[in-house]
Amino acid sequence: MNRFLLLFFIVMFLPLSACDTKYASYSDQKVRKEHMECNSNQNMSPARGVACGNYEKECLRRKKAGNNICVM
Repeated sequence: MNRFLLLFFIVMFLPLSACDTKYASYSDQKVRKEHMECNSNQNMSPARGVACGNYEKECLRRKKAGNNICVM
């Protein structure tokens, strides 16, 4: 039973530990440019708002990693 539980947790959490965003593959310049455009655009569609939120998260992720490309 213990082996089954151990295997279960390994199978469940291993994919989660390798998660990465699609934005992680974007260049610093692209993320910075999109983030600046989002900050300057006050009238955007809901889909663009979601994308802007994702760029914001990517900026924060890179900042925590020591790469502060988006001055906030």
